[in-house]
Amino acid sequence: MWALLVALAACGGSGVSLCGWRGFFLPRLPPRKLARDLVCPPPECKTARAVREPRRGGQNHHRSRGPDPRVLTSKISRAESAAAILDLLAAEINSEIFNDFHMSAAFCRLAKFSQQRRLSQADARNRIWSQLMARLRGMLMEDALSARVAANVFWANGELYEKVRGGEATLLAELGKYVQSKSHAMKVQELSNCLLAGAKLGRAFPEVEDMKPQEMSNSLWAAATLQDAAPNVLKAVPSIAARVSRRAGDMDPQALSNSLWAAARLQEDVPEILTAVPAIAANVRHKANAMIPQHLANSLWAVAKLQDSSPDVMNAVPAIVARIPDKVGGMIPQALSNIFWAAAALQDAAPKVLKAVPATASGISRRAGDMDPQALSNSLWAAARLQDDVPEVLTAVPAVAECIPSKVGDMVPQALSNSLWATAKLQDVAPGVLVALRVLAKHTTLKLVDMDLQGLRMSLWAASELGEDELEEHIKEELSKRKQ
Repeated sequence: MWALLVALAACGGSGVSLCGWRGFFLPRLPPRKLARDLVCPPPECKTARAVREPRRGGQNHHRSRGPDPRVLTSKISRAESAAAILDLLAAEINSEIFNDFHMSAAFCRLAKFSQQRRLSQADARNRIWSQLMARLRGMLMEDALSARVAANVFWANGELYEKVRGGEATLLAELGKYVQSKSHAMKVQELSNCLLAGAKLGRAFPEVEDMKPQEMSNSLWAAATLQDAAPNVLKAVPSIAARVSRRAGDMDPQALSNSLWAAARLQEDVPEILTAVPAIAANVRHKANAMIPQHLANSLWAVAKLQDSSPDVMNAVPAIVARIPDKVGGMIPQALSNIFWAAAALQDAAPKVLKAVPATASGISRRAGDMDPQALSNSLWAAARLQDDVPEVLTAVPAVAECIPSKVGDMVPQALSNSLWATAKLQDVAPGVLVALRVLAKHTTLKLVDMDLQGLRMSLWAASELGEDELEEHIKEELSKRKQ
């Protein structure tokens, strides 16, 4: 139940856009090193966002001579103890002015006091908790909570459940379903808070813990998607990974592919995810035949990223590779580039991966014009790595090289250094690659200051091999500055 809410919003909710990246496809990553950063900087991570109450008398708000609801909101927000908040609730919980803003403010403040170890046993046993829960149930039935309020209240319950037993599992399940219905309007941080709360509540209540395999996969995918923008979401991953290990056999091909991709993305920050990889990989072997092109590309990329940290994942390679040649025609450019990169990364450890290369090279020749700068760079790098074992890759080089001049301006420094290195490697066997040399040299010069040392050294070697003396001198100057 709770696991599905974040994934629903993350994979296409109208209120969520992770720097413009939507849908179930892996991000464009550099070929040498996995870059986990999103296209734009992540927002500041906070535990819960305050909800501002509309001004009295403002637009769509009728004037009244009754008590001002904002006064109660202010009292709750400024209360110096949990007992003070509970006393306020005892006086106002059933009043006409008590609304969703008060519900959010009260739960969040009480959760904060709990985090600070300022919620006493007497506070936890206060009779007002049952009334607060009853009022919450009424608001859920009336659909009176906004998306932000629902997220805040759910997060607060995740913090409070171990100390306060005024609520019941059925109410929390109802709240989880309500949050799911509002997830399309939530922001990244609100979604992250909900996933974290769901993990905590799942350990306490069997009704919430009963996750379906699809929900497990969606949760891992959501965690991998949200990890940079909202790191708190990572706390939910270990418990989900443990369940995946037991239920991977019940996952469909898409769920297996998404879970494997998520494991590759999460392995550095949450090593516990690796416990689920053997089970996922074993089932990928049996269900690869039913995978669509996108799932095959994502799975092979994930295998390449996980080969060192979880060697069992290599058992899935033959089954994935066997399906790729027949599916190339239905692949988008990014999928083709990802398969090319993965084949280059896996060629030594799993030579069978090379069976997928000729068909992929043919697909790249046809679709290179639709590739973005990162995909072009990855493809050229992979061709340079694969040329000795699979000469057919050279058929794709001219099409890739011809597209670089018009897109090189948007290449990041690492993509430039990889492309320049590949050009040097391919110049003798595929002279057509030299069509991109001039613009690559020019833009590499412009971005030397932003290049890491590995990129500078690769570019220095390439400039020497290509006879780009001016670029070579600029690189040497930059390396000299770094030494100082």
